[in-house]
Amino acid sequence: MWGQNIKSRFKSTGAFNLYYEASNAYTLSAFNSKFEEIERRFPSIAQYLKEIVGFELWAQAHFPGKRYNIMTSNVAESLNSMFKKSREFHVVALLDAIQAKMSSWFNDRCKIAVGIKSPLMPLMEEKVREQWNEAETFKVNQLNAIKFDVRGDLIEALVDLGRRSCSYKVFDIEKLPCSHAIAACNSVKMDLYSFVLSATNQMHGLLLIKA
Repeated sequence: MWGQNIKSRFKSTGAFNLYYEASNAYTLSAFNSKFEEIERRFPSIAQYLKEIVGFELWAQAHFPGKRYNIMTSNVAESLNSMFKKSREFHVVALLDAIQAKMSSWFNDRCKIAVGIKSPLMPLMEEKVREQWNEAETFKVNQLNAIKFDVRGDLIEALVDLGRRSCSYKVFDIEKLPCSHAIAACNSVKMDLYSFVLSATNQMHGLLLIKA
């Protein structure tokens, strides 16, 4: 939403790319690095994002709640865009289009659900598998029953499985074990899936089929 406002209001593609990187940053340090560049190169846009919009509405590093990996904050705008052509017709035709789309979504989900063997939805299972491959390259030092020091060639992370937290903040925000958390789990033979919140399955289940 705010990214589109930058494109339409300020006509700046360069600023949009920096905005996207800042909005998706997991840690405050990574966010600050990108936003400082926005302030240096696009001061008027930085002022708009900071003073008029507010960081908590567009930057996941500043969001106070549980965003998981969902970045949109305006569902109505997304639906309006989806049914843009249908909205030009009579309200009955619009309702028929909405019903058809919803029925299609539910039908597609039911077909996929029949073949699912994992506790996770396919999209998230694939993501975990990708993280798993990276996790196998890390060295893990267990600090106590729940805390681990995880290191690789270019990373050093502190994982707290009790709090479902990692110093890189990916685990904290997405509520899905990151590569560092997976490495920690593997080192003590803990069940990885026990650290996936049920809310994560529900959230990604709704978003499995994209329009």
